[in-house]
Amino acid sequence: MKRSKAIEQIVNVLRLTGNHFCDDGRDLQDAERILKRLELIGMLPPEATVEKIINCGDGQKVETIAGNIWEDE
Repeated sequence: MKRSKAIEQIVNVLRLTGNHFCDDGRDLQDAERILKRLELIGMLPPEATVEKIINCGDGQKVETIAGNIWEDE
């Protein structure tokens, strides 16, 4: 899951409760703060396998990373 998708889901919950619906971006800011706080207290991103392209002096190589990581945006 991309981190931005997690933020979207939190915004959806805030809007469903009716307590935080704003068109001024406040709900998005609140969602970002909630997710940051959850990460600080130990929530891990989902398990994922992501391929990253690494630029080396002799070209590019693909590195596969697995673990608790947010997928690339």
